[in-house]
Formats: sequence, structure tokens, C-alpha cells
Amino acid sequence: MKGAQSARQVVLVTRPEPGLSETLAQGRALGWAMLGAPGLEIIPSAPLPPLAAQALAITSAQALSALQNQPRDRLLLSVGEATGDRARAAGFMNVRSAGGTAGQLEALCRELGLGGAHLVFACGRGRHGQAYGAEMARRLGAAWQETYRVRTLAVLPADALQALAEGRVAAVMFCSTESAAAFFELCPPVLQDCFAAADCLCLSEAIARRAAEGVLWRKVKIASPVSALLHQLS
Repeated sequence: MKGAQSARQVVLVTRPEPGLSETLAQGRALGWAMLGAPGLEIIPSAPLPPLAAQALAITSAQALSALQNQPRDRLLLSVGEATGDRARAAGFMNVRSAGGTAGQLEALCRELGLGGAHLVFACGRGRHGQAYGAEMARRLGAAWQETYRVRTLAVLPADALQALAEGRVAAVMFCSTESAAAFFELCPPVLQDCFAAADCLCLSEAIARRAAEGVLWRKVKIASPVSALLHQLS
């Protein structure tokens, strides 16, 4: 759909900031018309004082804003490579990345012998108050520290709704199950028929299952990280 067709059709990206602008820029560099369509807002916690732990574990790069006062040589364990790359970009020098899932992050902690007072999970709370990573922390006997909260927005952006109403959406990208749930809650049902002519781009199988609940898509495509997912556009 590149060339003249891509100038007419757009790709909606449902991830919130931080991360949305970067994804939009990546898609535009590939020649696509991109629009942000987040249904969520990330509210970072105030920067935490230096934590007394040998290592920090994060399940999302959204946690990094609250970790700006942590020693940059502190061991930081990330859920996946993309999150690890953002931690390095934030100045952390000792980063180990798991394979992209919570289970793999927990396995990495166990492999390194980290748990108890030596480890702090620096994570967020979902829009319903759920504590991300808290069960992992409990199983490892580690501490848990809130670093951000997720809030549902009142409406989707007007330009995204207009593109849907005009049938100009070629694909919709989902980067989390919560962003998918919020998007469908805010998208008027009368506009959802247009998804039958659009691709559904998802970072994981779990996200794809949520995005496909009761929705007919032209195709559902799964890839990770985001750069690989963008290359699924066709």
C-alpha cells in the first residue's frame, strides 16, 4: 500500500507516550502515514530516591522516568531487548535483558540468583489498579516499587476517529493488552466495521487474542519488537 495508496490510508498506533512518537517516526521513515490513537495515558511517579538493592527489574520502559536517580552502574534486568535498549539510552550501563515475557524475566532473576532484599521490581499499576510484576516479586521474595500509573483517556484523538469514519485505516497497531482494551472501549461501535478492511498488528499472541475478541480483521499479524512489527505492513 505504499506510494499513492499509502498517502490516502493510515496506520493507527494505540501505544501511549513515551514510545508513541518514536513508533510514529519509525513508521513514517518506512513511507507510511501514521496517526497516534492511544486510549491510555501514562502518569509517571516522582523520581525515586536511590534504592538499597543489588538489582532492579522492570517489565516496561515506562518505569525508567522514575528511576532517573538510581546509580547508573546498578544491575538492571529488563523484560526484553527493546526495554533494555531504552534503559541503556537512559544511561544504565549494566543491563541484562530477558526474552520478552514475564516468565523469562523471572527465569533470568533465578538464573542470576537474585531475590529477596537484593532485588526490587520497579513497575507500574494498570488502569484498574493492578500491580504489574507483583506476583513475580512475591514468588522471588523481592520488593515491589510503583513507578507509574496507567489511566484511560476520555476519547480517542479526533484525527484517528476521522480516519476510521472515512475508511482510511490500513492497519491498527497494539503494543499491550491494556492499550487494546482501552482502544475498543473508546472506539464507537459504528466505526468498528471498518476493521474488516484493516490489518491488526500485535506484539504478542496474548495481545492478538485480546484485539481479535469479537472483531473481524483482514489479517492479524504478530511480530516483536516494534521495528519488526512495522515491517509487517504491506
